[in-house]
Amino acid sequence: LILTTQALGYPLAIKFHKASPFKIVLIVGSVLIFFSPFLCQFLHNYPLFVLCYAVLFASAFAILNIVPILICWEYWPQKRGLINGILAGANALGGFLFQQVCQHVVNPDNIPPAVKVKNGEVYNYYYDSRVYQHVPVMFRWMAVMFVC
Repeated sequence: LILTTQALGYPLAIKFHKASPFKIVLIVGSVLIFFSPFLCQFLHNYPLFVLCYAVLFASAFAILNIVPILICWEYWPQKRGLINGILAGANALGGFLFQQVCQHVVNPDNIPPAVKVKNGEVYNYYYDSRVYQHVPVMFRWMAVMFVC
């Protein structure tokens, strides 16, 4: 759902960028990317959580991600491929580093998941309360990191 929202959000973000100054686009995207994980820490309803995280967060990511691409394309129209490659690499590196930070916040003691086995087959992985009690804290960290 996140990837679908992002894919649908890019054309809308391009239109939003063309209709508004980039500072307004950045402010709207920053507010959305802050409030989506911030609100997630308070949600206990799964459909609302998915709506808030997958739709709001992915839309904000598309809005914020398209700004540097379009600005760089305007300044270097003959180097669009190089610009896309650099920005895609930076995006991937950011995702890798961000995952490490989130894992450290949620599971600082590196507690392995418990495994339930039935008839010799694994059917459920789960973490105990020492891990999942840190999830709201992770969403607070996410909100702060995205604003910075």
